[in-house]
Formats: sequence, C-alpha cells, structure tokens
Amino acid sequence: MNAELHDEERKITRIPVWEIASMDESEGVTVFYDFRNNTLIPMMTWEDGWKAIRELREAGKVIRIPTYEELYPYGQAMYDYLCDNRLNVPYGMSAKHYVHEKGRIHDFYAYRAETQTLELNKWLKEHNIDSIEVFC
Repeated sequence: MNAELHDEERKITRIPVWEIASMDESEGVTVFYDFRNNTLIPMMTWEDGWKAIRELREAGKVIRIPTYEELYPYGQAMYDYLCDNRLNVPYGMSAKHYVHEKGRIHDFYAYRAETQTLELNKWLKEHNIDSIEVFC
C-alpha cells in the first residue's frame, strides 16, 4: 500500500523530446540532471559555472544527459530505417538522398525521434531518474 501511495504522490515532469534534442552539445549546450532537486541544467559552452558542475558531477550529484547522437547515431538510424522499410539504395547514391528523393525523409526523422525517445527514457530509468519522462 505504501508503494502505491508513493507512486500516486510521485511527481513526473513530462518533457517534449525536442526540448532535450535541441540541447545538443553540437549546438553548444550540455544538459545535466541534478539529483538534489530533480531538475535539468542546460549549460552553454561559454557560460561560467563549469567548475561547479564538474565538482557536482564528481560528487555524483549531477549526471550529463546523453546527446541524441549518443542515444541513436544517425548512421545506425538510417540503416535500421532502410532495413525496416525494405528500401534498397541504388549503388552510388547516398541513403539520405535516396530517402529524400522517395519523399520519406520526414518519416525517417519521425522514426529516429521515436527510437531516441525510447532510448532516452530507458537511459533515465537505468540511472534511477524517475521524475522525468520524455515524449515525441
């Protein structure tokens, strides 16, 4: 009964996946999760405060959220998409160009976002972060 009560009282913050997706290191932003107050901390590469973040990270109080590329690399996503949809890229043509030419590039990006969302939610659970859930 206590576990059920705890689950009912547990507060889950639902975050659109594109909010974290846009917070990618290639864009100059690194996102950390703060275990002390269950919040996300976006850090710009040029901001002050990196020494404090490093100290908190070493103490296990914050953890860096993986980037989308780390969760599901573009090349792997394209390969999986082509296989799942039984698409054969003609010799000498790039996969991205072929998918775009077939009018399926938006479908590919939705496919990748869905898998990245699943992977990020799995990563959050593996790191005992149950107060945040991402969605497409």
